[in-house]
Amino acid sequence: ADALGCGVGLVCAGAGAFGAGMCGPAELRRAFGSDDLNVAIPDDGEVTVTLDTFGLASVHTDVVIDLHVSHPRTEDLQVVLTNSSGTEVVVADGLPGREIYLTGVALAGFPGDEDANGRWTLTLRDTVAGESGTLYGFSLELTSRWD
Repeated sequence: ADALGCGVGLVCAGAGAFGAGMCGPAELRRAFGSDDLNVAIPDDGEVTVTLDTFGLASVHTDVVIDLHVSHPRTEDLQVVLTNSSGTEVVVADGLPGREIYLTGVALAGFPGDEDANGRWTLTLRDTVAGESGTLYGFSLELTSRWD
């Protein structure tokens, strides 16, 4: 059982949107993406990577990201995730260091009434000339519910 005591075949969802969270069928949570990418982030440019999500209920309750980016100056980067309804959430903007390495980070900012299924887009912008970087991994774990 998880923190809510949901039990076998169930997952906790919506803790941020619904306060204490709720239990739902485990089949309404799916992972999409890859940790085996090698996508160049152009110097003073941008690159987008898309994930097509499917097999979920109608709306998402939880959006969890895994992300691995290498760049000599990660403070030059802005990373934005756009859901299939067009809502954008800033994942990282001006973080110091040489890598952005997020594992299992729940993202806030997506309303709980937009489509879970469809095309999600990650945009990486290098906002300062002088260095380029690489996206090595990007995945999402979405939990959904019927609306």
